[in-house]
Amino acid sequence: MRAAIEARGFSEAAISARLGVHKSTFNNWLNDRSEPKFATLLSFCEIVGVDIGSIIKRDTDSPVNLHIDAADTRYAEIECYPFPDADTPDIPIQDPPVAFLLEWLNRSGIDPAHASIIQVADDEMKPTFSEGDLVLVDHRSNRTESKRDVYAVREGDRIILRRLEYNLDGKILVMHSDRHDVPSTFAWRGEQGHYRVIGRVVWLGRKL
Repeated sequence: MRAAIEARGFSEAAISARLGVHKSTFNNWLNDRSEPKFATLLSFCEIVGVDIGSIIKRDTDSPVNLHIDAADTRYAEIECYPFPDADTPDIPIQDPPVAFLLEWLNRSGIDPAHASIIQVADDEMKPTFSEGDLVLVDHRSNRTESKRDVYAVREGDRIILRRLEYNLDGKILVMHSDRHDVPSTFAWRGEQGHYRVIGRVVWLGRKL
């Protein structure tokens, strides 16, 4: 994180103010005394203009990175985080990480260092997704290829799930919900500051 802001000439005070955190907290992140929550890290990357893959490390003591169980190297553990929105504090889920077979991840083309489990915050994509569901998001897959795919999209201060397509020769991004009473939303491609495709949803898990 320090290298990213220094390379672009940002000040610590300016970035901490944009993130809405105290300067001492931000300084602790820069000096590896603590680490930000995943949603805050995404915001940092948006502000500074870097890819999250260049920030996340593969340390075993990081709460947002890949954790490998030394007792069984067939699995990779991926941490869980709630969807941030205006009404819900950004508090990590207290459940243990979800362990995936490395063979399945490799076969699916998913790098666990560039993926996260996120909890759905609302019912705007019912019946496919419901509040409380857990989804695996591949952050390297953020280009829309099919309307059948579902993507995690940052909309202002929250993250939503939507099916995406581009209209008018790829100039307008259209975001569709699976609920008929939730209207589709539109944004010019490349619109900054309000919409950003985080990654493609590649797995769904829920409690019955």
